[in-house]
Parts: sequence; C-alpha cells; structure tokens
Amino acid sequence: MHCAIWRALADPDFGLADPAGLDLPILLLWGSRDPVVPALLDGRRARRALPARASSVLLPTGHEPYNERPGLFLRHVLPFLDDPGAVAPSRVRSPSRPRGR
Repeated sequence: MHCAIWRALADPDFGLADPAGLDLPILLLWGSRDPVVPALLDGRRARRALPARASSVLLPTGHEPYNERPGLFLRHVLPFLDDPGAVAPSRVRSPSRPRGR
C-alpha cells in the first residue's frame, strides 16, 4: 500500500483540479526546518492553493513535527479535531517553546 501511494503521486491525474474549491476545514502544519518539503516554498504554494478559510501553522521542527515535538503538534491538532470551526483561518507561527505540558 505504501508503494502504491507513492507511485500515485507521480500520476499527472493525481490531486485536485481546484483545491481552492474544497468546502471543508483544513489545517496545515509545517516544519520550519523541513529539508524534504520546505515550508517557505511548498508550504506557501499549498497555502495559496487552498481556500481562504484554511489555517496554517509553522512549527519549529523538521519533516516530522508529530514525532519531533508531539506536545506542540497536539496543541494545534486537538482543538482543530474537537471543533474545526472554532479554529480561525490564519497563518500562524507557533512559539518555539511549549508553555507547558
């Protein structure tokens, strides 16, 4: 399954014709030091392609924010999962240090 997913990414028909037309809450989380999918390039492209109500957070991590800073990651994800409508659309830079656990 893993290989099939990666092969699908190379398919020119993969993806959405108009991601801005999505009518659902979206939360983007990016690692500011990600060498694989750089936030300054790919993150900006993704943010511009998505609806205005999408929220994005830049975390002080590399490629795996959920693994590198799980507490910080969950501090953003859990409120979104509880009530996606309560998370205001934004372009937020996360604090570099968590305030507590």
